Amino acid sequence: MQKEVQPLPVNIPQYVYPEDEVSLVDIWLVILEHKNVFWKVFFITLILGFIVALIIPIKYSITSTIDIGQTIRDDQVILLESAESVKAKLENALVPKILIQYDDEDIRLTEFDITIPKNSDLVLITTEVEEDQVSQFEKIVTQMAQAIEQDHERILRPIRASIRETILQKELELQLENDQRIYEPIIKDMESKLKGEEVNLAKLEDPTIHEHRIKALEIQIDNEKSQLESLKERGAILNSKKERLNQLSDLLIYQIAELKEQIKRAIKVQQGSVSDAKSSEQGMTMLMIDNELQQNRTRLSSLEERLYIDLENQHADLQKEINDNNRDQIQQTALIDEKEKNLKKFLVEHRLNVEKQKTDIITIKAQKLKIPAEREQKIAVLKQEIINLNERLENILETQSVAEPMRSQEPVGLTKIMLFAFAIVLAGFIAVMSTFIIQFRSKVQSQLAESK
Repeated sequence: MQKEVQPLPVNIPQYVYPEDEVSLVDIWLVILEHKNVFWKVFFITLILGFIVALIIPIKYSITSTIDIGQTIRDDQVILLESAESVKAKLENALVPKILIQYDDEDIRLTEFDITIPKNSDLVLITTEVEEDQVSQFEKIVTQMAQAIEQDHERILRPIRASIRETILQKELELQLENDQRIYEPIIKDMESKLKGEEVNLAKLEDPTIHEHRIKALEIQIDNEKSQLESLKERGAILNSKKERLNQLSDLLIYQIAELKEQIKRAIKVQQGSVSDAKSSEQGMTMLMIDNELQQNRTRLSSLEERLYIDLENQHADLQKEINDNNRDQIQQTALIDEKEKNLKKFLVEHRLNVEKQKTDIITIKAQKLKIPAEREQKIAVLKQEIINLNERLENILETQSVAEPMRSQEPVGLTKIMLFAFAIVLAGFIAVMSTFIIQFRSKVQSQLAESK
C-alpha cells in the first residue's frame, strides 16, 4: 500500500529562508560586532582616497576651431582643401612637427584630438591639459592653427596672383578699347575697301563696258553663222554637181549601150555582106560598114574611158569636197554653239558678279556699322569681367581660427567633489567587506576547532 501524504502542520511558517541567505539585520549585526575594524578601515581608506583626490590634478580642455578657406572656380564656391585632408595633414605632419620642437617630454607625448563636426567644413583641435599648462598649450594650439593658415596661404598666393594678373590684362584691354585711335585704321581700311567695291560695281554696271563685250561676242557668232551658211550653200552646190555627175554617168551608160548595140548590128550586117558580096557596089557598102564600125568602136572606147576613168575621178573628187564641207559644217556648228555658250556664260557670270559685288558692299557697310556696337559691347563685357574678378578676389576666404583657443569653463573628467564622494563610497564598501572577511575567518576557525 502506498503511504498517505500527511499535510504540513499549521504552525510552520509559510516562507522559509535558506541557511546561507544573509539578511540586512545580519549584516548590521556583523558590522556592530566588528565596528572597531569597520571604522579603522573606513577612515584609513577615506584618508587615502582624499589624498589621491587631492593629488590628481584638475584638467581642462582646450579647443581651437579652424574654418577652412574658400575660393570661387567656375562660378562655384569650393574649399581650398577638404576637411578630411586638413585633418590628415594635422595628424600626420603638422602636429608632430610642432610638438617635436619642445624639450618637455610631457608636451611631446600630449595627445591632440582632431575632429570634424558632422555636416560641416570645420576642423576642431582639442586636447586636455592641467590648469597650470593651459596658457602654454593655448599657444601650441594657436601654432597648429597658424600652420594650417600658412599652408593654405601658400595655396592662395598663386590664385590671388593669377586673378590680379588677369585683372591687369582686362584693364589693359579696356584701355585699348576706349582708345578711339585703335579703331580709326580699321574704319579707314573698311571705307577704302568699300570705295573699291563700289568702283568695281560701277564698272560692272557700266553698259559701255559689258555691252561692248556682248556685242563683240554676238558679232563673232553672226560671222560664224554666216560662214556656216556659206558652207551649207557650198554643200548644196556640191550635191547639185554630184547629181549632175550621176545623170551624166547614166547618159554615158545609155550611150555606151546604144553604141554596143549598133556595133553588134553592124557586125551582123558585115558578116552578111561578106557572104553575099558579088559586085563592086556591095564592096563599097562593105567598106562603108567597116568604116562606120571602126568609128563606133573608137567612140565606144572614148565613152567607156570617160565613164570609168574621168567620171569616176570627178565623182571621187566631188565626194571628197562634199565630205570636207560636211565636216566643216559640223565644226562650224560646234564653234557657234561654243560661242553662244560663252555668251550665255558671260551674261550669267556678269549678273552673278553684280549680285556678289552688291552683297560685298552690303556686308562691308554692315560690318562698318557693327564696329561701334561691338566696341561698346566689348567694353561692357570687359568691365563686367573686371567687376567679377574683383568680387572673386574679395570673396576669397582665408583659412582662419573662428576664435582664439578656448579653455573649457568646467574641468573635464572627475571633479574633486566627485572624487571625494567616490572615496567615501569606496571606503564604506572596503570597511564592510573587511568586517565580512573577519567574520568569515572567525567562522572558519571555529568550525576547524569543532572538527578537531
